[in-house]
Amino acid sequence: MELYTKKDAATRKKDALSRKVSRFDNRLEAGVAKLSTQSLLDDGAFSNEVRECVRDIVSFGAPVDSVNKIIHAVAKALNIRICDDISSRSVGRIILEGLVGAQVQVVDAVKNTDHFTASGDGTSHKNLNYESRFIFVKDKLLALGLTQAPNHTSEEQMAGWMALIREMYAAYNASPLGREHPEDFRTFYIKITGMMTDHAADQKKLRALFLEMKKRMDHEIRGERALLCLSAPKLLDVIYEITDTKIQAAGGMAAWDALTAEERTRRNSTLHTELTQKFGQAEFEKLTPEERAEALFFHCGGCFMHKDLNAHKGGVVRMIAAWLKHGFSQPIILMNKDNAAAASSGSSAAKERAEKVSSRGAVKLCELMGILLNNKDDKRGQQDSHGVYFAAHEHIGHSIRFPDTSNTRYQCYSLAAAEIIVNLPVYREMMQFIRDRKMSLAYTNLEKNIWEGINDLRTIVELVVLLWYGQNFSHPVMRIVRARSSAGGPQNLWDMGPAIRQLIAHLERVIADPNIIMGPNLTHTTASMDGKPWERPEAMYAAHALLPTLPLNEVRVVFVEFLEGALEKWRSFGSDVLESNLTDAQKRKAAMPATNCINEGFLGSNARVALRRAPNATVDHINANAQYKQNGTGEFIAEKLNTPAAQQFLRQEARAISAEGRQRKRKIAQAEHDQRTVNEHREKRTKFDAKKAKEIADINKCVPIFDASRFTDPAMLKEILVPQLDLQLKWHRLRELEVDKKTEIPALSKLKKNQKADLIVAAIGRWMPRVSAGEVSLMGPEVLQTTEEGEEGVEPDDEEDDAGYGEQD
Repeated sequence: MELYTKKDAATRKKDALSRKVSRFDNRLEAGVAKLSTQSLLDDGAFSNEVRECVRDIVSFGAPVDSVNKIIHAVAKALNIRICDDISSRSVGRIILEGLVGAQVQVVDAVKNTDHFTASGDGTSHKNLNYESRFIFVKDKLLALGLTQAPNHTSEEQMAGWMALIREMYAAYNASPLGREHPEDFRTFYIKITGMMTDHAADQKKLRALFLEMKKRMDHEIRGERALLCLSAPKLLDVIYEITDTKIQAAGGMAAWDALTAEERTRRNSTLHTELTQKFGQAEFEKLTPEERAEALFFHCGGCFMHKDLNAHKGGVVRMIAAWLKHGFSQPIILMNKDNAAAASSGSSAAKERAEKVSSRGAVKLCELMGILLNNKDDKRGQQDSHGVYFAAHEHIGHSIRFPDTSNTRYQCYSLAAAEIIVNLPVYREMMQFIRDRKMSLAYTNLEKNIWEGINDLRTIVELVVLLWYGQNFSHPVMRIVRARSSAGGPQNLWDMGPAIRQLIAHLERVIADPNIIMGPNLTHTTASMDGKPWERPEAMYAAHALLPTLPLNEVRVVFVEFLEGALEKWRSFGSDVLESNLTDAQKRKAAMPATNCINEGFLGSNARVALRRAPNATVDHINANAQYKQNGTGEFIAEKLNTPAAQQFLRQEARAISAEGRQRKRKIAQAEHDQRTVNEHREKRTKFDAKKAKEIADINKCVPIFDASRFTDPAMLKEILVPQLDLQLKWHRLRELEVDKKTEIPALSKLKKNQKADLIVAAIGRWMPRVSAGEVSLMGPEVLQTTEEGEEGVEPDDEEDDAGYGEQD
């Protein structure tokens, strides 16, 4: 019995163990399944790691609608099952969290530095204006993003800066960082020490507006500190004094009481500003001259690429003028289709006008070849067939992309000139190939111009000159500018003085002795500005091989003229660096990148490329993605906004931005601005038409004098007043415009009495023969009271009332 009991117990134990073992596989599978299944959610919200992953995926260029698919595809490849989905709407909000983080990051960077510089640029896309802005702080470029602007005036740009600065500081002060240590937006203006822009007039005005704002904020902060130190009675006395001034300005107490409550409130609203500015100015004047200069230190510079661009343009202008200046035959004219048709019509006047408005020379040829071989519209031109031809050519063997002159990139014309000279025989063959591939066996007008240009000796001379300047001056100096600094960042503009002086010295050296580049002993050590190998050595040797086939005297003269034009512009546009007289400490304080390429690239990749890829994307989403990537915002969020409170702040702000409807507000603001512009233009045109009609009516009341002796006899002329002479001239001008649509009578404001009398005699001499021949009646055709239908009126010159009646010979 005992043995049976033991056996039974052993059997039961065995069965239990067997069942336990059989469950191992299921439990193992369940454990593995549990480990390989992941959720995107953490306590009902997407985890911080998932949010960071989403922002990274989008910053790499993935479309918003594809983020969920990408996450699941990657998880599947790793044998992980994701049990949740993330919607495009959630992705959009998570992206906006990056925008808020970037704004906080910028203010945090300004907070933790003593000085920084700013830069900006603008462009248009589909007839809308966009502005890009950066700051350069501690050798790091931080993007402030794109903004949409109604126009590109200096005032509008300044308003955009002010609105953006307030928005960034509002975001920072709402964050946990700002709630603990709030920041005053005015410190942005106090700490800014310079600005990088191009050399345009509107940018110079923007710099002046920024300096004025910096001065205003400096005085305001100093004034507030001074007011805090005043006793209550003294403060009341000052307030009473300013208030009394306001009342007197309104015309006394009775006039003040007569004002509406809103108007009195508006006038009183400036009280704080007036107080702070008054005391701030007083405190500022107590500083030493050195302290004042330090407080308002604001040094601005122009983009180095624009210096090179303007120098190149100056050289081209001198080169084009050199042909006629020295009595040489000009490069062949390259007419567009319409002008070519007008020139071949048989009319000498039409031909003369067509030639006058048409272009010629190397720059025009490079532009035309860019249109044909690398058009910015990928449906036009030869495009890839050009590369295929070169890849199959026995002497080339690889595909070539023609420089992008169709888009007008920096240095594209000198690069295009080098490309044409190196492969000149091949381009000649290719143009014949393009012609003969067509059934018509004929060139289009564009192709005909290119064919004539690449076979014209003087156009080739200009190509060689462009090539020489690019290889020996432009490319070497830009190598210096584009090199990285010792700190690993971009070169400081204020350290570029030696490079500009070296370039100017080399220009002067080659102008004095062109054989340095033209001579038989050509070498990069003497020809190139920096003595380093050329950007494209084969181009220099190809140009040298062409010299025996070219008119050498013309080559020398045109080359020297180009260099003199470039030298003049380098001295002018390089003066901001050469004449800065900054100490080493000031150079570091006003440090800024030597070029403004960062803004231009930011505009190109975001205001153009990004909007082409996602036409419905909002400016906020584009900024969020671009700033997150450019500024390294992901690391900043992980380091300083990683607390639950900070993450909640980012989510709340992103939701607020998403619900605010900013894009619609921008469109409405743009539409309202456009309507105001239309109204202003219509009002201006109405006033102009009324003024013009009145002036024409006054002219038609004039009794014309056809006796020329009245104006040639000094005694008789003395009796005629200058206003009467003006009226006679206006009568003849109007009659000539009515009959011929043009006039030989110039503007009158700077003419003396005798000159006006001579013009009247000449006008009578033109008019009376036509009357005698029966071409016109003595008093002219029927007077026109308004401009003809469909004809554009010309607005009058501000300096005189009689301008605006048409073109002059």
